[in-house]
Amino acid sequence: MMKNVKIFHETKQIKQRNSLEMHITCKGPAVVDKNVVQRAVGFEAEALKDYWNVQGKRKNDKSFSQIKDTKEALGSIDKLEVQSDNGNLELVTKPLQTEEEVTKTFNQMEDTLNQLAGSSPAIIDSLPKQSMGLQWTSKKDYVTYKFKAVSKADGRADSVKFIPQATIDIPFDSFESYIALFNNEEYAKVLGKQFTQTADFLKATNLGQFIPGIVLNDLAAKGFLKMVLMAIKDASLFPGGDDPKYGFPTMPRNRFSEMYEKVKIDNNVWDTFKKQVVDYYRRQRQDLLFPKGYLGEDNKDERGPTIVQWLNSIDRPIYMEDDYAQGQSKERKSDLLSPPPGQRTKLEGLGAYDMAGDVPFFELRDFMSHSDDEKPLIGEIYRAALITIKLEQSSYRSI
Repeated sequence: MMKNVKIFHETKQIKQRNSLEMHITCKGPAVVDKNVVQRAVGFEAEALKDYWNVQGKRKNDKSFSQIKDTKEALGSIDKLEVQSDNGNLELVTKPLQTEEEVTKTFNQMEDTLNQLAGSSPAIIDSLPKQSMGLQWTSKKDYVTYKFKAVSKADGRADSVKFIPQATIDIPFDSFESYIALFNNEEYAKVLGKQFTQTADFLKATNLGQFIPGIVLNDLAAKGFLKMVLMAIKDASLFPGGDDPKYGFPTMPRNRFSEMYEKVKIDNNVWDTFKKQVVDYYRRQRQDLLFPKGYLGEDNKDERGPTIVQWLNSIDRPIYMEDDYAQGQSKERKSDLLSPPPGQRTKLEGLGAYDMAGDVPFFELRDFMSHSDDEKPLIGEIYRAALITIKLEQSSYRSI
C-alpha cells in the first residue's frame, strides 16, 4: 500500500517560449519499476461566455448562429481540438501521458488563442482547410466558422478565464492507487474540494466487510467493487436540485453494467457484495441511491432508483433508447444509474459512452474547483495538468 509517498524528488523550473512559466516544487524519492501505472489524462478548458463566442454558417444561411453541442473538433492539431460548447470556445486535449505532451499541447492552446484574438472576429471558411496552423473540418454542415472575442477581454491567452475539467482512464486493477494519491496534498488540491469526503471514505473502507468470508485476490474485481462504492457515496452526498452529474467528482463516463461484463466478477462475490452493501446503507436508514433526489428531464424532481434496484440492474441491465448525436438513437443495455431515470435522452453525463477496450474512463468534474472564486487562466490549468501527469505517471498498483 502506498503510504505518504512523496512522488517528486527535485525542484524544477519549467520555462516555455511564451507566457506559460511555472514552478513546481517536488520532494521525495523518484522510483520507477514494473508496477508503475501510467493513466492517460485528457484536459478541457471552456472559456467563460464573457470572453469568446463561436458561431457558424451553413451553405444557405444568411447569418451566423451559435454552434451548440458539437463535442467534436472544429479544428485540430496533434492532440489539441478546438470545439464549441453552447457557443463557448472550448479547448480539448486528447489523452496525454507525458510532461512533454502536456507542454507542447498547452503551448498550442496558447498559440491558437492568440492567433484567433489577433484576427477577431476570425473567419474560417471554405471548409475543410488549413488555417492558423490547424486543420479545420466541417461539422453539422457548417461551411464557415466565426470566432469572436467579446467585451470582457481581448481574447488572448493571458486574459481569458476558463472552466477546467479533466478526464482520466482508470484501469480496474489500479483504482486503489488513484485513491491513494489523495495522500499527496498538492494533488488533492488540484483535484478539488469535493473529492475529499468520498476519498476519505474509500481509504477507510475495508472491502472485506462487504464480502465476509471471501478471499478476493482478483485486482480488477476489487477495483470494480470500490468504483461501485464510490458511486454510491457520491450519490449519497448529492444535495439534490440539479442534474445528477454534478454529484460525481469522479464521474463514470461508461456504464457500470458494461464494466461488470468486462470484469467478469464471480457470481458469489457479486451477490454477497450486493447484499452486504444494501444492509449497510439500510442500517443508516438509506434506501435511495439519491436520498435528496435530483432534476430529471424538464426539470422534474426524481427520486429513484433505490440502491438495491441499481445494484441489481448492473448484472441485469434494462434496454433503453439513447438519443445520440445527429438525432440518431440506438437501443442499448444499461444499469439504472447510467444515466438515471429522467436523464435517458442525454448523451452527456453518467454512462454516456460505450467502453473502448477494457479500461473505463471518468470525468474529474471537480478539477481545480478550489479556484471557484477566480476561474483560472490557461497557464494555471497548464500547471495543474503537469502536476496531474507527474503523479499519475508515478502512481503504484496498491490494492
